[in-house]
Formats: sequence, C-alpha cells, structure tokens
Amino acid sequence: MGRRFTCACLLLLLVGAAGWFSATTVSAQSKIVYVHVERIMPPNGPAVYDAYCASCHGPSGRGNGPAVPLVNRAVPNLTLIAVRDGTFDRIHVMSHIRGGYGTNPMPDWHHVLRDTYGGSAQEDLVVRNLVSYIETMQLK
Repeated sequence: MGRRFTCACLLLLLVGAAGWFSATTVSAQSKIVYVHVERIMPPNGPAVYDAYCASCHGPSGRGNGPAVPLVNRAVPNLTLIAVRDGTFDRIHVMSHIRGGYGTNPMPDWHHVLRDTYGGSAQEDLVVRNLVSYIETMQLK
C-alpha cells in the first residue's frame, strides 16, 4: 500500500505540474504573434530593418519598438554601438545578427534568413545591407 500511495502521489504531482506548465506556456504564448517572414526584395538596408528589426529596436534604432514589453529585457539602442564599443565593428554586428553569440537574446536570424532567402549569397547580402544601414544610425 505504501508503494501504491507513493506512485499515486507522484502521478498527481506530475499531472499538476504538467497542467501548471501548459497553463503558463499558453498564457505566455498568447501575447506573442508569430508571422511568416516576408522576403524583402531588393534587400536594401532600410526595408530589411523595418521588416525584421524595428519591432524590437524601434524605427530609429533606439531600443523602443512596440515588441519591447514582450521581450522582458532591455533592447539595445543601436545608435550607440560605436559610442559604446569605441568604433562600429561591422563583423561584430554581423555576428550578433546571425546569432554568433551563445547568450545572444535575439531571435536566430541566421536560420530565418537562410530559410527565407535560400542561399548564403543572398543571406550575406541581406546582412551586409542591414549592417550598413545600422551604421548610418550611429550618433556622431
């Protein structure tokens, strides 16, 4: 009887935990809307930024986009990259966009861009154009 009681309690605990987890997952996901990523052609920097980045970083790159409340963390002000780092390092910025950092809180844009543009040459063009546009945002 002791073994059955322990198994029953464990089962109830697992069912309760699963219910709690699914309830919190559903409530958290109800705030997020997933949309199909559109292919921006030609992939010029401003159009790519508006389509992929402005929702979090804001239209002017200051980290004040409409999705910020859903991110649950501060979104970097892209206009301050050169001020913060001492220079605008294009390779460093490209690495962040492509998800080259394990702690990078951004979406996995490398896979999104690869799936959307279907090749490394197109993906590279999109990222280079985007980085060039972000470089123009830098406060002088």
